[in-house]
Parts: sequence; structure tokens; C-alpha cells
Amino acid sequence: MWKSGVVVRLVGMYDGFVNRFWVILIIIVAVVFAVWQTWLAGPESEAEKKIKAWEAAMRADNFGGKTPDETLKMFVAALRAGDMEQASRFFLLDEEGSREKWVEELNEAKELGRIEKIISFLSNVTSAPEEITSESDFKFRFNDEGNIGFLDLELNTFSGVWKIEDF
Repeated sequence: MWKSGVVVRLVGMYDGFVNRFWVILIIIVAVVFAVWQTWLAGPESEAEKKIKAWEAAMRADNFGGKTPDETLKMFVAALRAGDMEQASRFFLLDEEGSREKWVEELNEAKELGRIEKIISFLSNVTSAPEEITSESDFKFRFNDEGNIGFLDLELNTFSGVWKIEDF
């Protein structure tokens, strides 16, 4: 009898140990998951939010032409009108969904009296097919007092309009 009582007590202790082991393991797994969600998955989900916001801004950015020529003509017309805010809308959005850089640069050019010069060389551009790298890329070549430059346009595939990328 004495031996069976010891066996029952040992089995009971073993069952208690196994139950505590599973409870502790579940707690550890829950803590690890919570830490992972907070620190590791958190920044990734923030990046995803940023990407979605940028894509939404690109879809809404429908200010431009259906062809590179049309965008160029509309841009030059905005420059002639002296509306730098409108002219800046023909530029491609940056990674932050902004074109503030272009507003500042165009306003500075206006203050320095350079808009007429910009209009002049943009009015005499030629296409540069040898510089085009893809179907969503287009380049105009211009001559600025002997210096050859390029006006780069890119198709905003989200809205289907051509935007100025750089010049």
C-alpha cells in the first residue's frame, strides 16, 4: 500500500509539472508574439501605411497630359501665366507624396527673373529617343546656351498622365 501511495503522489507531481510547463510555455509564446508585433512588425506596418498613402496620392495626381508633349505644353503655359503653384503640379511626386521642392525652385527662378529663359529653351526642345529607357520614360533634349540638358518625364502609371521627373 505504501508503495502505491508514493506512486500516486509521484504521478500527481508529474502531472502538475507538465501542466505548469504548458502554462509557462504558452505565456512565453504569448510574450514573444507580443514583442514581435510591437517592435518587429510595427515598423513594417508603418512602411506599408506610407506606401499605401503614396500610392493613393499618385492615383489622385491626374494633373498632366496623356502624352509627354501635352504635359510639356501645359507646363509651359503655366509658366507663361506666372503660376508657379500650377506649374509645380506637372512634376512627379517625391517619396513623401510632395512636390514642395519644385514649388520652391520655380518660385526662386521667378524671383530671379529666370522663367522667360526656361520658357525659351523649353519651347525649343526635341525628343531624345536614344535616351529613353522604358515605355514609361520620355526625354526631351534642350540646349541652354551650348549646354545640352534633358527634361525627363515619367508616366504616372497610377493615374495615366505624364509627369516631369527632372530637368
